[in-house]
Amino acid sequence: MSRDFNTIGFAPGSQSKKWIDDVCYEMDTETDTLTMTTQEDIYFFCLQNGAPYLINNWGEKKVRFVGKVFGKLALLLLISLILYYFLRDRIVFPYNMTWLFILLTIGVIIFSYFVYDQLTSVADFYINSRCRKCGKDFAYEEFKKPLTRKVSTSENYEITTTKYHKCRYCGDEDLRIQTNYIDCKGKKEKLTKNACKCCGKENSMKEYRRPDVHTTYDTVETIRFYKCLDCGYQAITVENVYSPGPM
Repeated sequence: MSRDFNTIGFAPGSQSKKWIDDVCYEMDTETDTLTMTTQEDIYFFCLQNGAPYLINNWGEKKVRFVGKVFGKLALLLLISLILYYFLRDRIVFPYNMTWLFILLTIGVIIFSYFVYDQLTSVADFYINSRCRKCGKDFAYEEFKKPLTRKVSTSENYEITTTKYHKCRYCGDEDLRIQTNYIDCKGKKEKLTKNACKCCGKENSMKEYRRPDVHTTYDTVETIRFYKCLDCGYQAITVENVYSPGPM
């Protein structure tokens, strides 16, 4: 587990931008709106190059069906493992077979979920990559890194992702925008007031609104908001706690 912690200040009555680790933080102090902008990596999955072969030989419906079968298998085995945990005192395995059963079950769950995820991605890729202009399959390719824009207010947290696609055959460009609203407001902590870095007054910085606590598969990002009770200077703290899975 690792942790990154940064503090960013914004002068009152301004709309300034600060860059940290390829993320642009922009605070509109008049509307109390924080905007974070960053470029993401172009999405690629393991079976992407083999997608045309699978679709041509199986068809989209069969690919998706087989993926669902493996997904249900992973879920069934996970439920079985949970049941075994609660009933382990009643289930007797031959000598030294308990751990073998557990490890094999976990291995099959991981493999089944991987196959489900990849085959579902193949089917979705087939649908999404068809050119709307020339109609050819597997035509659209991302020619530019996706842009992610997060807008945080005291009440809402909005994430907008923009992806840029271009047909390899006819050159048609397709701009895809997806917006999600996430409920990620945490609770304010009773923290000791610090000195303001703008006016220098002691014990004047107060956490004035609920923090944003946004969780991804391996990262918990917490953004806290502070304001000087004397001059109105604002600051945010950005904390990222990483918990990478096993290599």
